[in-house]
Amino acid sequence: AHRPAAGALCAKIRAEYTMYYALSAAFLAVAVMASVSGAFAWALASLLAVPLTAWRGAKIEETFQETTRKFSSAYAGAETAADGGGQHG
Repeated sequence: AHRPAAGALCAKIRAEYTMYYALSAAFLAVAVMASVSGAFAWALASLLAVPLTAWRGAKIEETFQETTRKFSSAYAGAETAADGGGQHG
């Protein structure tokens, strides 16, 4: 059985952790550009944000993996129940 709401939830979680990873890369780029231009306060602030956003992305990716695992096993269980417990004949 197709569950669009479950797929939408997984897509939203995936988009969120992708956003945090992109923010981490952007903060790293800002830190490099700021240090090259001599704005060391901005470079330091941006550099401190890199591990925070990467850590948040990793935690959300963990949630994504757990959620998809649960949905996959729930789907497999429902599919097995629908075909008579996996017994053919």
